[in-house]
Amino acid sequence: HCIDVPFFFDCLDSERVAALTGPNPPAALAGKVHSAAVQFIAGWEPGWPAYDSGTREVRIFDAVSTVQSDGYADAALLTAAALT
Repeated sequence: HCIDVPFFFDCLDSERVAALTGPNPPAALAGKVHSAAVQFIAGWEPGWPAYDSGTREVRIFDAVSTVQSDGYADAALLTAAALT
């Protein structure tokens, strides 16, 4: 789960990061994630819609980042199964 940390802080060149990300992590992706984090922390819009429980849209960061409806559907299924 901690693979997001070097992208969030845009520190892909830090010691031991390659053990998590592999030898050539995508620097452009780190720039996107870090920029969105800074915008959010500064109180600006991060570049996608706010979470709404009706549509459950989430940002998926990737080489081509997208907004996906019900992006945590798989996690909800796991949570529901764990509670039964």
